[in-house]
Amino acid sequence: MLLPAVGLQGTTTLAAALPTLAGAALLLQARRWRPAALGLSTFALLALGAPRWDPSLYAVGVGLRVHEFADLSPRAVERFAHDGWRLLYYQDGRSASVAVGESLRTGNRWLSLNGKVDASTGDDMPTQLLSGQLPLRLMAQRAPAGAPLRAAVVGLASGVTAAATLQSGASEVTVLELEPAVLEAARHFSAVNGKLLEDKRATVLVEDARAWLARPGPRYHALISEPSNPWITGVSNLFTQEYWALGHDRLVPGGVFVQWVQLYALPPEALRSLVRTFCTVFHSVWLFESIPGADALLVGTTRGSTLPRDQVMAIGLDPLLSPGQLDAFAVGARLNTDDAPWVEFAAPRWLHRQTARTNQEALEAAAASDLQP
Repeated sequence: MLLPAVGLQGTTTLAAALPTLAGAALLLQARRWRPAALGLSTFALLALGAPRWDPSLYAVGVGLRVHEFADLSPRAVERFAHDGWRLLYYQDGRSASVAVGESLRTGNRWLSLNGKVDASTGDDMPTQLLSGQLPLRLMAQRAPAGAPLRAAVVGLASGVTAAATLQSGASEVTVLELEPAVLEAARHFSAVNGKLLEDKRATVLVEDARAWLARPGPRYHALISEPSNPWITGVSNLFTQEYWALGHDRLVPGGVFVQWVQLYALPPEALRSLVRTFCTVFHSVWLFESIPGADALLVGTTRGSTLPRDQVMAIGLDPLLSPGQLDAFAVGARLNTDDAPWVEFAAPRWLHRQTARTNQEALEAAAASDLQP
């Protein structure tokens, strides 16, 4: 309740005020007037004299990027936080602080949640576009000719993925977004998302995805899950066996589920775990790389159905791993479940380690095998 109203600094100040006032009340009750007055006046001076809250410093995620710094001086941090870009939007929301920035040199526009960039008009575009295009291209071959195709996307971000489903043949798309502030941020990406929020074919719901999937509702031909990283609290339960089972049950028979998975800042065992867990829910799973060494997409269909090689190859995009290769890659890996969400707790320890190359090499080794679907 407080974060959207008074922001992070105001909320922190109010939280600190509660024990201060409680302590002063106890001192006054004991008739210790001087210590009570000293405590209250000291708190007031500290609150009034606190440095101005700098949203830019938080928006760029210094804590997430500190491993890249050769110079850790305050001046270097200041340059990183302010030079070469401008802040277009900032809001402390109910569940995340949302920011939109733009590079003054390249024009790249990006969206960050708690300092973690989750969308952009630059390097992230291949993943954002392919996530929306891939399932619709597959369903165009699998569904009866001319049949309307319904898509759902977990995570609005820039809105590019949802827009890509419409551009690829979806008749309608439902977008689930947990944080209301992201809706306003997405308006800064209208040039690349086709003004999604004004498109009558798009329905954007401020909803918890798992709660929404658990309720009875329409089934979809394509479900795309593109949340932030699995080590972020509140997001980690969108990478578990139970979550994917909920998604499976909201697909039409033969429908397609697409899951974004990162290769960076993720221990190799966690990557294998996510692959194996996904494969226990969906059938005929293929892995595509949208950004080699950074982003991968797992694509599977419902139980009792398959994604034949000829259909997959016909969409004009080469997968990196086939179902047989994925099974071999993930054999023996630990499952990631609601009761044992070990990836959430293991992955943060790898946040500043360079795992992308290691994971990329493991996937390439698996791709070199001759295992067929």
